[in-house]
Amino acid sequence: TLEGAKNKVKSVKKDGISVTVYFRGGTYRFNNAVTFGESDSGSDTSSVVYKNYNNETPIFSGALNIKTEDFNPVDSDTEKRLPNSSKGKVGYVDLKKKGISHLTEYNPVSPDYDSLFEVYDSNVEFYFNDKAQNLARWPNGIDTWRRIKTAETMYDMIAGTDGRINRWKNVKSAVIEGYPRFDWAYSRVPIKNIDCENDRISVSNTSFNNGNYFATNGKYAISNLLEELDIPGEYYLDYKSLRLYYYPPYSTENVNMELAVNENNMIQFKNAKYISFEGITFEKNRNTVVTIDNSDNIKFLSCVFRQIALKGISSKKCENILVDGCDFVSIGSSAVDINEWYPENINYNDNDLVTRKLQNNTIDNCYFYDLATQGRTYLGATKISGCGNSIINSTIHNCKSGIIYFTGTDHKMNGNEVYNVLNSARDQGAVYSGRSVVFRGNEIANNHFHDIHTTSDGEGFVSAIYADDSLSGLNIHHNLFNNVEMAYNMNGGVNNKFNNNIVANTDTVFTLNSGDYSFASMASFIREQITKAYNLDAFKKEDYFRMLKFITSETRNGFGDEYKGNVIYNCKTIGSLLPRAVKYSNPMTDSLVLTGDSQKNMFVDEKMGNYTVKADWYLPDT
Repeated sequence: TLEGAKNKVKSVKKDGISVTVYFRGGTYRFNNAVTFGESDSGSDTSSVVYKNYNNETPIFSGALNIKTEDFNPVDSDTEKRLPNSSKGKVGYVDLKKKGISHLTEYNPVSPDYDSLFEVYDSNVEFYFNDKAQNLARWPNGIDTWRRIKTAETMYDMIAGTDGRINRWKNVKSAVIEGYPRFDWAYSRVPIKNIDCENDRISVSNTSFNNGNYFATNGKYAISNLLEELDIPGEYYLDYKSLRLYYYPPYSTENVNMELAVNENNMIQFKNAKYISFEGITFEKNRNTVVTIDNSDNIKFLSCVFRQIALKGISSKKCENILVDGCDFVSIGSSAVDINEWYPENINYNDNDLVTRKLQNNTIDNCYFYDLATQGRTYLGATKISGCGNSIINSTIHNCKSGIIYFTGTDHKMNGNEVYNVLNSARDQGAVYSGRSVVFRGNEIANNHFHDIHTTSDGEGFVSAIYADDSLSGLNIHHNLFNNVEMAYNMNGGVNNKFNNNIVANTDTVFTLNSGDYSFASMASFIREQITKAYNLDAFKKEDYFRMLKFITSETRNGFGDEYKGNVIYNCKTIGSLLPRAVKYSNPMTDSLVLTGDSQKNMFVDEKMGNYTVKADWYLPDT
């Protein structure tokens, strides 16, 4: 076990001597977290490494094996509740006989604004031959929704089920999920009551996150319903009886079935230093796999995190964390969370945040695929906060949400390829931040954003980069935007730079908004940010007074912005430009807008996505 290996290291390690533990291939089951502390640490001259042996694949798993012989036929009362299409085809597993004494029933996100950016609980995932199966759901289809007929109150709705609700009289442990008000705010909460006679569904008044509740025509679905276990590959979990009901897609003979039951972390670091994990696969855990707290020089190299219900790695109060060459596949929340600020510090009274003490946590050369499976909005590859952290040289694709959410200063988001993200949301950005004028020095450069569109029919844009609610001081340069709905959406900030980018085959290049709709309510909040930053000596005096001018002057939108040296190629429209923004920072300055014959044969290989400008290309006089 990892616990045994850790204890052995502690007994043999000496100052100045590095120790390596090799794990042979095979599956290592986890039920509890293994905690690494100061006494388990290495040093700058003697590291501790846990890694795979040669090319073997050790798998750290939080799953329970389910065998064909574990299934039983359902009783007559249960058979009556099943849809006609699945009668005689559903079996159940008594999880108590498999050693499971308790599974925590799904608990909603906490009722505060931060919950828009977080998932605090998850479904218990079931896998058939390594493929995630779907909770029994109505309507069928992961991205299929019903519309709320009438929102009677914030927490009660007339569902508009066309009589189907009458099948749900005995429902327990069901969950309502979807976009009940906004397409930028996904929610998933337990159902409190179903009134079949009146087609009414109710949830607790503490269930939804702030700003999200039932609204007429909002989108929803109901999941974990035995009565909707109607197509192969669906399952239902009864938390009270601890029974798993399943409608298999084909025979269960000679297949591998697993249920992700571990509700604990696998690994915890607390006040640890100089410990590395290399070449390990972490899979099928209901909780976050790795938490790193108040630690330094912790590394994950060439590891795989897959089929994780919450996060792969989450750190706080850390420096010099390195995640390099790792794969993150099918992650429910953020794959890597560099969490160096906290909700209680929302007023930015944290010295590390505003005084620019670089923390140097880095995500480099990683692969991210199928993200935000449990949360869907404001989650993705990473959430970066604090000061001086990076996500670089990585590939990120297939995500229902955006992929990088950042707060703080001096972060680098450079050299990444990002595509097929934001595919079920609205009013979001692949890279997103907002609500601060003191987040300074953040750089988004040398990235390739392409094929970013959404299937949502809600309001608002999806954009590659979204500087929301007065975000300021952003430096966006030398990126390629190709075939995206919008390249850049700026909502009410100042001192932002968008220079030397190529925008090609895109619906809208950018939207520059005033943010006035939110300014009145945010003015005192922004002034407090600026004053606290100044009192902590975070900025020079001239910066302080320039930012304070943002509060008092009509020039607040677009003041100090730059839009220079951009190439705009074959785009449908430049976009929405507030007159004030054009007045103070003309987005067409020194930019090249190409139309007609001037577009022909400009790039090395447009069909293959190579938008390098040919060396012999020139702009015709016409």
